Amino acid sequence: MKPPKNPMVYVVIPILLGVAFIGAWKSGLLGQDVVGYTTGYDGVKPAFEGVMYEGVAYEGGTWTRGTFLDFDPDDPRFDMCNLEGEMTSIFLPKDIGFGDLPSYIPPSRYSALDLMSTEPKVYEWQIDKTLYKMEEYDLKWFISLEAGYDSEGVATNAEGNGKRYHNTEVWIRLETNPNWIFEGADRNYFAVAKIMPDWVEIGGHDLEKIDVTPESQGSAVSLFYQPYGEAISLEEEDFTGFYSEGQKLNPALFRNQVYTLVKLHDFGTMGWFELPLNYKNQGDVVTWEFTVKIFVVGEWELQDVQEIPADYHRTSKVTTQGVKVGEWTGLGDVFDTLQGKLLALGVILTTIGVFLFLFWILAPVMVSSYMYGGGRNG
Repeated sequence: MKPPKNPMVYVVIPILLGVAFIGAWKSGLLGQDVVGYTTGYDGVKPAFEGVMYEGVAYEGGTWTRGTFLDFDPDDPRFDMCNLEGEMTSIFLPKDIGFGDLPSYIPPSRYSALDLMSTEPKVYEWQIDKTLYKMEEYDLKWFISLEAGYDSEGVATNAEGNGKRYHNTEVWIRLETNPNWIFEGADRNYFAVAKIMPDWVEIGGHDLEKIDVTPESQGSAVSLFYQPYGEAISLEEEDFTGFYSEGQKLNPALFRNQVYTLVKLHDFGTMGWFELPLNYKNQGDVVTWEFTVKIFVVGEWELQDVQEIPADYHRTSKVTTQGVKVGEWTGLGDVFDTLQGKLLALGVILTTIGVFLFLFWILAPVMVSSYMYGGGRNG
């Protein structure tokens, strides 16, 4: 068989094959590259999207791994401290009885939590001759963030000493795409109706300094169509059409994903002196407990039902600067340690010197005044 004489064949055929391959890949026939998933249960699935720090959006992938966050905008051991985080799935809590609550929940919240139930509210509409049903569930969700540090000391670039995040946003993606398990089965659709904080717990050396949002019980947490608050066009072709009983669901609510965020207005690490000659570091910690209200259209069979995590939060570590006997930590750590000890010693010696100086100045005056007063009285 002779090859084609027209050289354009060698150009057109590869292009057509490429278009066919891309079409098959996009349609799911060949399968697309994916990283993984948060949970195998149906429902709303959260994941860290990225961090907005000093006006720059640090996208996910480098700093986030699903439900884990490990953000460091500069050198791994120096300068700005790390921002570490984790979260639970968004789950349907089991019924809670009095006395079965986690120890960290205050008595003032017993009555509210005791009323929680896995049973949904049911809404029904009849349009023409078709009956439509939608359910509303109250779910639970926990997020915990910590200011971590890889180095200690009082050096100006040490991560554990006074490095604070200001006006920083941690963005979270909520995947709400339709779910089904068996081919040909009806899909179930999810929409996030509302997110409200129920409990905020903070930890750190100076609690008055820590400032985060949200922090008020019952306030509404904003939801966005795009990460970092970017605007989108509201034209219909920008939405994926979801249908139930032949009727299109509202694309403003039923979407593949939405986004939300928490804000860190003043959050980071602190260092301080403690006698005798100890320099300590501690990072701030904040944990949110949210109620997530969702709308469900279709039969929700695979529900992520679990107990409220007992005492769920990250623990803020406290580090006392020093070199252990028999342990080599490197010249950098030794320098930080000696620097901290010398600075603490300098503060103490300076304080003693000030008292001695004042005593040297005032003592003769006090003695003269005493003797003068005694002579007059004599």
